[in-house]
Amino acid sequence: ENKFTLLQGPPGTGKTRTAIELLNALHLCQFQKYYKTLSHKTWEKVRESAYDRVTGRSHTSSVGRRRTGAIYSKDMTLGDILDAMENAGSDDIVLSPKPHILVCAPSNAAVDELVRRLINQNFRDNENKVYTPDILRIGSKKTENEAWKMTSLDARVDEFMNKGALEAAGIARQADRDLFGMREKLTNLKRTARQFMEWWNAGMIKHSNFNLNRESWGKVNNIPPSDSNHRQIEELKVHLTQLMECMRSCELSRNRYDMLAQLNTDSKPNAQTGLGFVGSDRKKKKATDSTTRRQRNEIIVRRALETSHLDEAEIVFCTLSTAGSEMIVNRMRRAWDFVLIDEAAQSVELSTLVALQHQVSRCILIGDPQQLPATVSIASGNMRLYQQSLFERLMRAGHSVSVLDTQYRMHPEISAFPSAHFYDSKLKNGDNVCSLAWKKPYHVEKRYRPLVFFDVASRQQKDILTLSSYNTTE
Repeated sequence: ENKFTLLQGPPGTGKTRTAIELLNALHLCQFQKYYKTLSHKTWEKVRESAYDRVTGRSHTSSVGRRRTGAIYSKDMTLGDILDAMENAGSDDIVLSPKPHILVCAPSNAAVDELVRRLINQNFRDNENKVYTPDILRIGSKKTENEAWKMTSLDARVDEFMNKGALEAAGIARQADRDLFGMREKLTNLKRTARQFMEWWNAGMIKHSNFNLNRESWGKVNNIPPSDSNHRQIEELKVHLTQLMECMRSCELSRNRYDMLAQLNTDSKPNAQTGLGFVGSDRKKKKATDSTTRRQRNEIIVRRALETSHLDEAEIVFCTLSTAGSEMIVNRMRRAWDFVLIDEAAQSVELSTLVALQHQVSRCILIGDPQQLPATVSIASGNMRLYQQSLFERLMRAGHSVSVLDTQYRMHPEISAFPSAHFYDSKLKNGDNVCSLAWKKPYHVEKRYRPLVFFDVASRQQKDILTLSSYNTTE
């Protein structure tokens, strides 16, 4: 099985749109696996709990119990804090890893364009319904656009950090109350499931004349779709799984605010110990130590929140250089399901490898080696070797390449030149550019054809200071 997939997109062939559609397919496939696993785990947990209750092996309430709340101290390391947040879960909440996809490009402009397209276009599920995955943009620019703010890692973390300890504690308590209400719904759904299982078991024992053990008790996986009970049991599974998702999301928010409430108590220096207070050297030293502890504390809290969001995000967008940051390489705890790199032919090989160093199982490279390569300022005969992209290396080594062969941007007279000179005359024209709307009356004049070559009798010049090329006459 090839770990790399190469997709070549000549100009106007819809390369960026294809990248978004490909992301949609990858995410939907991974999300269906996640949902199926979560549904199975949830039903099995309910089934085993019902068996223990019916057989008298469990004397506890059917309402799940929350584990002892995490205790955070300001002496804890980042790893200790993340472990405490992870272990502060409830016994009755089933966990299953969601999709985790990394999307990179060489420049911020290219990454922002992908995010913009995804926000405007959204994804579609198997029923053609629109949905928006949990996406995270690392290193995004400051903006007032609410849709962009929701994707920004800095904006999400800032929203937490701007909460004081008392406000964070209040939000955590409200999340606990919300979880209590969800557990009551879970109890009712469990009761309905147990009643169905008991009725189903009675029929099984009657027809097969044997006792059901823990492994077979309540098993309803083989109900044919034609059976009238199939729809009811599937709806019950959906309700249980959706409730489990809501409980997990609520608990995650509770754990973050709980951590923030306990560790963010020294948010500001008081008036008497602040750095501006004029007093004895001892007081000044105490104020300095207090400020240092507060700053260290804020850094650790911010890093814990960043890592938590990074691990939970379903699709992460960043530049290739950011993919090699300490946050991703050292702090992130989850592997990537896929890594998709856009404009891969405009990135030198070493830059692309940066994004592949963190537990990557599959990589998709999208680009076009026939367009401009990476900009490299090396005055050496070896420049071309360094300038080579990983896309080019794999392609020259015989790796298969899927090609988008229909362009929808250029007039046929314009596309004829690149098709003949760069794409072996295999670049086709879309129906839109061949329509009458693209034929103008002035095209009959030779000087106003869609493509005209002018011979400018002048030479290229170079700016001494900036080294930029220019041609004044041209």
